[in-house]
Amino acid sequence: RVLIDGTFIHAALMAHVRIKDQLRVICGKKYTPMITQCAVQELRSMGKDFWGDLGIAKEFYRIKCGHMSRQWDASLPALECCKRIIGETNEKKYFVATQDMELRAHCRKIAGVPVICLRQQVPFLEAPSKASLGHHEQREKRKVAPQNWEREKVPALQPEVQEAAEEVVWKKKKKPKAPNP
Repeated sequence: RVLIDGTFIHAALMAHVRIKDQLRVICGKKYTPMITQCAVQELRSMGKDFWGDLGIAKEFYRIKCGHMSRQWDASLPALECCKRIIGETNEKKYFVATQDMELRAHCRKIAGVPVICLRQQVPFLEAPSKASLGHHEQREKRKVAPQNWEREKVPALQPEVQEAAEEVVWKKKKKPKAPNP
């Protein structure tokens, strides 16, 4: 699932980048480009200069964010809508494709939100944020740490293990040698 912002669509259109083809390269074969209703409405409200962006946005799956009312002007700004859809933990595991610096900064604060943006004509996946790296490190430490049932048994086995380690004396095995020249 790739949540795409109107700014990303506009930048891709200006740079003549085919979004679907490039996202397939970055995300792999299976991906779903998505856009919120609020982002589509924001593109609509910008006028004739953004009709190309709107045409591209209509090709993507629309997320029904629920921020739209019956009045067209009552939608949230696309930035706020994207923030609410991602949430605090990114439960639905979205990638976020945007050029908006504020949204990118918000995504870096949340662990596990990959951010895709354009540099001239090249889309790229940003390096994992500090929040993502910290979260990953904590998960790895939890995997390595002994579980509760193991902690109960470790103190009882500790003296036995130390005694066994002291008794074992490793002798170097003699290997067959080659004959002298």
